[in-house]
Amino acid sequence: MAPNVNVDGEIKGVVRMSFFKKIKSGLGIGTIKFEIIVPSHVQGNSGQLAGNIVITGKGDHLVKDVEVSLERVHTWQERESEYNSTTGRSEDKWVEKSRWDKLGHFMDETQFAIAADETKTIPFVIHFQPFEPQSASSAGGGGWGFLTDAFSPLGNTMSHTVHYLVHGDADLEDVAFDKGDQMKIVMI
Repeated sequence: MAPNVNVDGEIKGVVRMSFFKKIKSGLGIGTIKFEIIVPSHVQGNSGQLAGNIVITGKGDHLVKDVEVSLERVHTWQERESEYNSTTGRSEDKWVEKSRWDKLGHFMDETQFAIAADETKTIPFVIHFQPFEPQSASSAGGGGWGFLTDAFSPLGNTMSHTVHYLVHGDADLEDVAFDKGDQMKIVMI
């Protein structure tokens, strides 16, 4: 019997390649390239963000859906105390905390097949409630200004930042991890 053929007549090298291909596909390796294309600056009072999703196949796959979200991210430093039983004292450390607010969302559940080296562009528009954007590093504004003022005398919080993210992903059939992209944008 030939060295690369088992008792059932299957070629061992092909079986091995198929097994590794399934593992790579299950982990999302070598599946697709997912890219979000949006303007770097968006008017907060416009109420919409238009862009494109560009998907390039690195193999043959079925895309079950694509989605994109626009989110405002508040990030701040907060002091936490932890008791150290060895020294018998409390130790303070600054910890970064964040809160994400979804401003708008786009989802297309139209399934399509994509082949290796094929590119598909999907235009999208995310509608959101028009607003006056907070600066990228403001200490005040709305409820956050109240919270910062309320806790500052206690020394529990430091200034917070606000930034805006557009992120999305594609759900592929028989792939464990979605492929995605994210972009930081400036709201003016």
